[in-house]
Amino acid sequence: MAFFGRQHELKSLHEDFLKNQSSLVVIHGRRRVGKTRLLKEFSHLKPLLWFEGLEKGGPREQLLHFLVQFKDQTKIPLPAGLSLDGWRQAFDCLTDALTFQKKTIIVFDEFPWMINQDEKAVALFKYYWDNKWSQHKNLMMVLCGSINTFMVKKVVRSSALYGRIHREICLEPLSLAETKEFLGPKRPVHDVAELFMTFGGVPKYLEEIRAKESSIQNINRLCFLKDAFFVQEFDRLFKEEFKEKSLYPKIVRTLMATPGLTYSEIIAKLNLSEGGGYQIYLDNLCLAGFIQSFKPLGRTQTQLIRYRLYDEYLHFYFGLMQPHLNLINTNIGQNLFLNVLGKPRWSAWSGLSFERLCLRETMTIQKILKIDQLVKNYGSYFNRQTTGKNGLQIDLVFERHDNVINICEIKNTRRPVGTDVIQQVEKKTAIFKSKKRQVIQPILITATEPSPALVEARYFHHIILLKDFFWAANR
Repeated sequence: MAFFGRQHELKSLHEDFLKNQSSLVVIHGRRRVGKTRLLKEFSHLKPLLWFEGLEKGGPREQLLHFLVQFKDQTKIPLPAGLSLDGWRQAFDCLTDALTFQKKTIIVFDEFPWMINQDEKAVALFKYYWDNKWSQHKNLMMVLCGSINTFMVKKVVRSSALYGRIHREICLEPLSLAETKEFLGPKRPVHDVAELFMTFGGVPKYLEEIRAKESSIQNINRLCFLKDAFFVQEFDRLFKEEFKEKSLYPKIVRTLMATPGLTYSEIIAKLNLSEGGGYQIYLDNLCLAGFIQSFKPLGRTQTQLIRYRLYDEYLHFYFGLMQPHLNLINTNIGQNLFLNVLGKPRWSAWSGLSFERLCLRETMTIQKILKIDQLVKNYGSYFNRQTTGKNGLQIDLVFERHDNVINICEIKNTRRPVGTDVIQQVEKKTAIFKSKKRQVIQPILITATEPSPALVEARYFHHIILLKDFFWAANR
């Protein structure tokens, strides 16, 4: 399969490979995001030793698997009486093989599985790196893993490897423009956006999409048929990422029902004790990319940190799949998605999902507006009077160094956006309290063409269309 995107990551890895010194690289990211595919693309035709951990296996099974891979790739016979009680002898075998004349890459793929998430193994790895491996200028060693909580907390931030990692790559899902490239030039931009809003830019998810089917046909086949790929994906996500998984789905469900909650509000809704040390659960969900922490624009206090559900698939699962699992689990051929659930629900969900898409694509929006060198702060804005007459929530605001504030109104409607949107934005700008001498410029971001009357009104400083996201990202 062709390889798409990841040009920045490939360039960084190539720079490390060309250095006349040893280097230690760590790559982490959620499952299915394409870490292994990136490494295979980068290491193609380069001298390579590749070791992969077993998804299921105890310490002895992992060690045996490593040694079998070592023997197969190096053709070096293993010492007689080799112990499977720890990594020391395995690392000794690897040390004896470091006689390269050319720069060689050694990959430990699924490193957390390989060492059974054992911090002692990380400490032993550190000893061998310091005393054996880092002295080889022809060595580039890569630790790669999907369990972000372990890779970040016990590898990247560990005291054992502090100051030794030359490059850390947190691999994110593909962007909207990269998703368009992945899905092919014949796929209409609205189809790309609908698929991105449903599945995100996770490459494994995008591989399930059939080129000859519309976005609606793909979604119905993948999400609303018995035993479809995404029907079971929810349980797999939490089982694979977290060992203790009972509380994680509850937190995610809570944020789906009520976005923008503080830690205290989440704990209260779950009827838990605020002093119970539950912050680690939120931190782990953030590391996995399932939720996101943020602060209201212009606020810096830690207690104002809020959380929202971030993963596109989880939004779709909770919004349109979970309420109908009984129907889905008995559906073997019906177009359940639109014929049964109806277009109004899909339209309402798409409107909110388009707002989330825009929040993901803030850098692209800055490029379109040509303000990427001017923005000093951006994000969501809301005050605490969310239910009062003066309550205000703006999904995206750009505060600029030139004393200009861009307030973005985001719309995804089936019909062209009409002039009634002007009154909606006027109410927001009247309530929004900007600093003295700051100029407010309203921006409209819309998935559909604006009406001729709205264009002629010239109210918005700039109108951004969905198609603009694709050309701007490639400039």
